[in-house]
Amino acid sequence: MHQTQPYKAVAKKVAVVIPSNVTGGHEFQSRALADDFARLAQTTVYLNHEGQRQLFEDSTAQIFVQPDLFFEAGWMGRQVFNGIRRAFIIRRLLSNYDKIVVCGGAVEAGICTSVALAGRRNVSLYLPSFFDRTVLWGRFGYLYNLILGCFGVFYTNIITINRIQAKLIHGFMHRPTLVVPNLVGDVPLAREGVAGRLLYIGRLDRQKRVPEIMEWLDFDQNPYREMLIIGDGPDRDAIATKTVGLKHVKATLLGWKSRAEQNDLIGAKDVLLLNSMIEGEPLVIREANKRGVLVMARDIPGVRGVTFKRNRFQSKESFRAVLIDAGLGRLRKKVEGEKNDVSKKRLNATIVFLAR
Repeated sequence: MHQTQPYKAVAKKVAVVIPSNVTGGHEFQSRALADDFARLAQTTVYLNHEGQRQLFEDSTAQIFVQPDLFFEAGWMGRQVFNGIRRAFIIRRLLSNYDKIVVCGGAVEAGICTSVALAGRRNVSLYLPSFFDRTVLWGRFGYLYNLILGCFGVFYTNIITINRIQAKLIHGFMHRPTLVVPNLVGDVPLAREGVAGRLLYIGRLDRQKRVPEIMEWLDFDQNPYREMLIIGDGPDRDAIATKTVGLKHVKATLLGWKSRAEQNDLIGAKDVLLLNSMIEGEPLVIREANKRGVLVMARDIPGVRGVTFKRNRFQSKESFRAVLIDAGLGRLRKKVEGEKNDVSKKRLNATIVFLAR
């Protein structure tokens, strides 16, 4: 829990809205952001789901749960409709705050709240990344991006996690941006004495492209003979089936593991693999850097600030070349910055935000 002293409080009231029904990396960062605000201002957090309360149980902010008020699963049009239908309730609930921060893991998650608060000049969006839909949908994705970018008009500014995302988000949504770097939890150095393995840690869904990376690593020159898959999601069954057909690598699907269990499992010679279509700034990479674990990642904007260029790949051929380099010890491990440095940057950004 953050200490409230010696920082000077400001006479402002801040509302932090969490419009989601899950608890994941973005919600963890939203909790950290709320705690940063609470060090300087009277802060209230509004959760959308009772299951999120545990994450905030020792927060210095006030916590209230409003089940499904700010977000219900559904397409963009439904979010707009819900925002109009619930405008009176949401506007009344958030009427007495100087700053309102909507913590959407995606633009769509914040639509209901932002539409309900239309016309208010004190609403900001906390957004880790803008998901460029052209990656999935081609020309239709371009049109979808244009429509999604229009929702920037409902926000005074947008808080994001690094300069790369700030530039991308500004290009899509045309709003001023402020960078608050992600906070990385305390993780120990990976343990020695374990033979090197390939690791995937995260959600198992289509955009993570885990089956594709499993195909790519199944070749006889692969210097690694074991892969551990830690996570869960809608692609779990397909990935489980894929593990059976590999010829050159033994792959084991372990399901989700707590951070403590990961600490016991991960070795210093392991290699973390990430093949996502889109990422904001993957916490799993920054944790791997902090553990002293080598990282290989798809060359997408969201990973460029936390990986070395030589460790990134764009195709099957380049992946296999980088993997062979990893086995020969030709790749470097990136060192994660000190927690105190990140905390100072976050505090300075929070002060700037509250002063606006």
